[in-house]
Amino acid sequence: MRHRRGARPRRGDAARTWQPCERRARDRARICVRLRAHARATASHWDAVRPRQWRHARRRDSFDHDDGDRRQRRRTRRPRGDGCGACRHPLLGEPGNLARACLRRRAAGEPVAHRPRARARHRARRPLVIELLIFRTGGVEIGRSSFVPGASEAKSFAPVWSALLRTPEGNILFDTGLHPVHIERPDATFGPGSLKVVMAKEDAIVARLASLGLRPDEIAVVVNSHLHFDHAGNNGAFPKATFVVQAEHLGFAKGKPNFPGVYWDIPELSYLPTSGRARVAPGVEVVPTPGHAPGHQSLVVDLAETGRVVLCGDAAFTRENLERGEIRAPDEPTAKESLALIRSLVKDDLDRVFTSHDAASWPRWKHAPDTYR
Repeated sequence: MRHRRGARPRRGDAARTWQPCERRARDRARICVRLRAHARATASHWDAVRPRQWRHARRRDSFDHDDGDRRQRRRTRRPRGDGCGACRHPLLGEPGNLARACLRRRAAGEPVAHRPRARARHRARRPLVIELLIFRTGGVEIGRSSFVPGASEAKSFAPVWSALLRTPEGNILFDTGLHPVHIERPDATFGPGSLKVVMAKEDAIVARLASLGLRPDEIAVVVNSHLHFDHAGNNGAFPKATFVVQAEHLGFAKGKPNFPGVYWDIPELSYLPTSGRARVAPGVEVVPTPGHAPGHQSLVVDLAETGRVVLCGDAAFTRENLERGEIRAPDEPTAKESLALIRSLVKDDLDRVFTSHDAASWPRWKHAPDTYR
């Protein structure tokens, strides 16, 4: 049985090998030549009308010049890379977006943290913080009237605490607490007659981390809400970490006697000044909450089970500040606006706000090694 050239053989007739007809092959070659010519003409047109700095990013179809098969068509794309979302320059730091900074902006002295590139809108936002642990680093004897207007002036114990975030990219510490020098000398910072510090040996932050199986050099990032001695007292214990602080606050605190530089203004420490809201890691974001001090910031954390929580630093000393909308602060109108912002971040669910010195709420919280997930 004879077959016309180019026809497929019938089932069972495997003696002949099927070959494409010559006419079809010629048509395919002619089509490919036309497409290649069109691609070259289109590229030349865009080279003429587009600015020179855009030419490296043009997208055009390229074809295999050997056999002209359409299946070999490829679209040349600009590589995504892992650059700054603002200017696409390289980023400083390890992959994972942990407090990374644009090299060009940092060299120019611009206070900006890494702003991630926009992802596909259809992708759901996944909380990537595995767990949150809260532990005490001492306390102070102080009257509640220092926190809430009209409250009692009788002095009572107010806890000082820090928080550890475990993430796939590394460990993040929120505030570093009181320095262990206060264990033997409660008035070591401001002298006799000043604020009395209550601190035990087990309250030292290095000891707290050791009880969790961590060394100071295993902390990748430290977020300071502000640089008062009870929130940045142990910054010097983490020389390998990157410290995230608002640029406005760094400039304000430098040289001020109530922000003792002996605890935080150390040449060996690496500070990453940020400006406004900035993402520290997936699911972890700093939010400016001024009022207690210029450039004060809080930390917003998205957890898989608990949901969104806010570590607010001294933007709210107690839960009563949030309930009443009143707080004792150098700039009370701005501080009240920060209280309203914190409430909006958790949709008025105050159980998901961790205030800085709340003796009444402290027993209800989970303390390390218990975790929030």
